Amino acid sequence: MVMPDEAGAGSVAGMVSEPDGAPVNGAHVWVESIDDPTRVTDDVPVQAYALTDSLGQYRVGGLPAGTYTIGVAAWDGDRFGRAWYDGATTRQDATPFVLPESVDSTGIVLVIEMEFLYGALT
Repeated sequence: MVMPDEAGAGSVAGMVSEPDGAPVNGAHVWVESIDDPTRVTDDVPVQAYALTDSLGQYRVGGLPAGTYTIGVAAWDGDRFGRAWYDGATTRQDATPFVLPESVDSTGIVLVIEMEFLYGALT
């Protein structure tokens, strides 16, 4: 679900790149609330997402103040990668991101290691 921009809402924005700094086009970036008191149920947190552009840039807006995990996944032909904010490789190890009310946080770089989906025969 993409959240509409509302009064008091903030955003997270930045770039997705490979370890060598190359931008990742078309990566799926998602932001998921950890502590949102407006959940419909305990199992349905605030979720918002965006796709990166050709420069690897993204913006996820309409976010209420709170604590979030930020993740990214990308496919490029026969390569796939997934990562979370601050270099984590699993959601459980992701560093929580705190977004204050009405703040647009920029410069959040997500580095994703793209790996081949198959092995080599020798």
